[in-house]
Amino acid sequence: MKQASPEIIATKKGQFTLVWEGKLLHSKIDPGTEANKWVEHQQFGSADVLVIHEAGLGYIIPPLLEKIHSEHSKTEKLDLKAILFINERRNLFSIGVEKGVFSQVLDCTYPVFLLDPDSAETIWRQLETIGLETSKGYKVLRSPVPPAGERLLQIFLKLFSSKLSDLLTRVEFEKQWIHNMIQNISSLNKGKPILSMPSAQPHSAAVIVGAGPTLIEHIDLLKQLRDSTFLVATDTALLALLAHGITPDAVYTLDSQNHSIKHFLPALAQWPEECQKIHLIADLVSSPAISRHWPGPIWFANTAKYTYIDNQEIRESTPFSSWIENRVGRLGDTQSGGSVATSAFDLVRQLGFATVIFVGQDLAYVGREIHTRGTHHNQGWLPLLTRLQNLEQINQLVITKRSIKWIPTLESALTQSGKTVISDYVFDLYRNWFNDAFTRTGLNILFPVSQGARFEGVQILPAHNIPGKIRPDLGKKYRDQLRNSWQTQNPIQTTMMRDSLNSLRADIANLYTRLQACSDGECLRALMQGVDEQEIALEIFFRPLNLSLSRGKLHGNELKNSPLIHKTLEELRLFLNRITKQLALP
Repeated sequence: MKQASPEIIATKKGQFTLVWEGKLLHSKIDPGTEANKWVEHQQFGSADVLVIHEAGLGYIIPPLLEKIHSEHSKTEKLDLKAILFINERRNLFSIGVEKGVFSQVLDCTYPVFLLDPDSAETIWRQLETIGLETSKGYKVLRSPVPPAGERLLQIFLKLFSSKLSDLLTRVEFEKQWIHNMIQNISSLNKGKPILSMPSAQPHSAAVIVGAGPTLIEHIDLLKQLRDSTFLVATDTALLALLAHGITPDAVYTLDSQNHSIKHFLPALAQWPEECQKIHLIADLVSSPAISRHWPGPIWFANTAKYTYIDNQEIRESTPFSSWIENRVGRLGDTQSGGSVATSAFDLVRQLGFATVIFVGQDLAYVGREIHTRGTHHNQGWLPLLTRLQNLEQINQLVITKRSIKWIPTLESALTQSGKTVISDYVFDLYRNWFNDAFTRTGLNILFPVSQGARFEGVQILPAHNIPGKIRPDLGKKYRDQLRNSWQTQNPIQTTMMRDSLNSLRADIANLYTRLQACSDGECLRALMQGVDEQEIALEIFFRPLNLSLSRGKLHGNELKNSPLIHKTLEELRLFLNRITKQLALP
């Protein structure tokens, strides 16, 4: 929708105001005094991201920044990550600068962003630089400027919320992801991209098997569905399925932690022939030992997070994955809501399956159990059992360490009983992702009745009714298609990788040497600017340094003794060693 042009009017005090669609945005007498009075009454609280909605020409910007600087100087308690001024109307900031209301270059200790309705993607890029890893939240201040809706504000708040929901995973595992991707390079040439997987025929059905406690209740259902569907197991569920004589068509692995191999080693030892038939779907960040030892077909995927806001699709890929894909070709994205089951669902959605059946996807501690019986977790706990400690007590001990909440069960949706089950806040993030995905995709989602968490936009059926909802002939047809694709498609080409890794190693060695030699803030800023311009996604190693620089936390002679500098150097050294080891492989 085209926005109206503003009418600029001179005020009695020699300043300027605007009339926009008949509304006066600032005082027609003294906009400066109006802004000062508003600023005097503002309290910043404990939030570390300030969002000022409707800044207009920017009269509030200089006095607000001055007040922030003054409060910081007095108490040093005010510690902001960013200040964002938002205008829902286009071009007002540039008019404010042109008319001398505020300077284009703002003098402030904290990062300041001026956001108007260019695009949601612009806001996302700005948000990336804020550093939300330790954010205490945001506070919205509403200026005296009459609002023109809240479209841009709501976009920012949704992006902020989306970013925070992903931080638990990213902060803990981001550097591990990059180390794993480097090691997985040596396995790429024996795999193929998921982009080469065939599309399913209309009306085909897929089954996604999670490792929730109710999986064991639906073994008979899975045996009935085995031949008529494309059955995808999450890695945690693999052992339980094989132990009950069910060989899935595919197993999806996403977790970057080294212990993920424990889902696979017993299977490789006890069921080697079955494993040769199972297609491994391995994310680039998954534990390298899995793809290195897997005897069956391997398909590689790349995780990308898509946020849909204001009719725009915003893609955020895993750090460093673009560097690899630029050299081996696109692998194909799967969206992740933080768990392997979310990635598996997005894969079967992209492959064109019209019906998706979930089994064992509880996202709850049904019966106060963590996983179904038969997973490596339960097997690992068996040696801990004593006369005074059983599996139930071990499970209960784990649950008590979580931030739990009670949520409605699947069964309660049918019986209207109001029955609830224990879940936690991490599970709830996954459940919200599924609820949004189920509603947006419009697929036919089926769940057998269980005591697991309730989902929106799904059909809940007695287990014996589910086989009658699918066509029995299409499962075999898809397996034949998949086998033919595996036999005929070219593997991932990695011929460019050795030269690229050598170049990458030289880049990192250069950054390491320059960082060691930095003795002042100017040198460090020049180095950070070079990192931002690198094609390789190494900025995550320098993100804490960037944040400290932007907030004035690193000065002159402090650099040499800064723990942050030493930590960054150590992380670069480890990464450099990882690449050197990769180059030593044949």
